[in-house]
Amino acid sequence: MVMPAGENAFYLDHEDMHANYGDFVGRELPEVMRRMFPLSDRREDTFIAGLSMGGYGALRNGLKYHDNFGCVAGFSAALVLEGIEKRTDESPFFIERRSYGEALFGDLNAVHECDIDPAWTVRQLVAQGIELPKLYLSCGTEDSLYGPNVRFRDELLALGGDVTWDEGPFGHEWDFWDQQVKKLIDWLPLEDANAGMNSGNVGI
Repeated sequence: MVMPAGENAFYLDHEDMHANYGDFVGRELPEVMRRMFPLSDRREDTFIAGLSMGGYGALRNGLKYHDNFGCVAGFSAALVLEGIEKRTDESPFFIERRSYGEALFGDLNAVHECDIDPAWTVRQLVAQGIELPKLYLSCGTEDSLYGPNVRFRDELLALGGDVTWDEGPFGHEWDFWDQQVKKLIDWLPLEDANAGMNSGNVGI
């Protein structure tokens, strides 16, 4: 398990700052880890997961770099793009301000027409007949992000995605995520003879 940091940059590429978190997580890091450790180079043995902002990053980069990841998981993913073009700078929370959104995502009127929006990426992949990674999604029913996560789940299912969903009476909190990590490990194909850490592709 490798746990890269993404600062508060939503694991996106910020070329003007030479801080390409998306390319690093989705492409470069798997390559580096395979050179450093005796890891499988198979898509079926490579997974990406995250929670909150990291959940968004896992979904965005797991789908964008779909050739690298067989399974993608997002817990309480920060799918904050709904209505983002209507933001102002009046919120007391910096993460909700328009200026912060523009610094992260660029033109807020264009975010739904590019790979910043995981749902847009899913639609493009399906239209091209490309196999989606298997997805594990979860969110607490008391979380403000519950609605966006449910709508993303429903769009995936409507497009034929292989989606496992879980929820519970929680907010945006570690009590929920601690449970989800255990459930994710049980869900991942770690014991399958043809996939996962015990696939025979990994030297020990």
